Amino acid sequence: MAAFSLSKQRWRTIRAALPPLDTGPGHAPCFSAGYFVAVGVAKVVTDQLGSPLSTLSPVAFGLFESCTNVPWFQLERSRISIILSEQKVELLATDVARGPTELEILISLEPITRALRERLLDVDVDPQHNLAFSPVIAAGQRR
Repeated sequence: MAAFSLSKQRWRTIRAALPPLDTGPGHAPCFSAGYFVAVGVAKVVTDQLGSPLSTLSPVAFGLFESCTNVPWFQLERSRISIILSEQKVELLATDVARGPTELEILISLEPITRALRERLLDVDVDPQHNLAFSPVIAAGQRR
C-alpha cells in the first residue's frame, strides 16, 4: 500500500492477518479513511512495538470499527486503546485520563493522521518534487 510505503508482500501479510482487510479473491479493496488509520495503527504495533501482526488479529474488527465510525477530524484528536486480554478496542479523546489497566496499548492517532494527510494529499510539498526530470526550457525552431 503506497500510503505507508509497504511492499506488496508486506501488504499481503497485513491483509491475511487482519480479517477486515481480506476482501476475498478477485475483489479489489475499497478503503475509507478510517481503514488507512487502522492500518497505520497496525504498522505502529509491528514496527515500533515489535509485536507480531497476529497479536492484533483478535481485536482487528474492533480496531477497524473504532477507526471507521468517526470522522477524520475526530481521529486526529484521539488515541486508540487496545486491551488484548479483554479483546477490547476503544477510541479515546486525547484529553481523557484513564486509570491504569493490566496491560493496555495506547497509541496517539495524530502522528498517523498527519503522515497520511501529507502522503495522500501532498500537503506542503513542492509540486515539482515528484517530477522525474527537472524542468528544462525547450529550445526549438520557431515558425
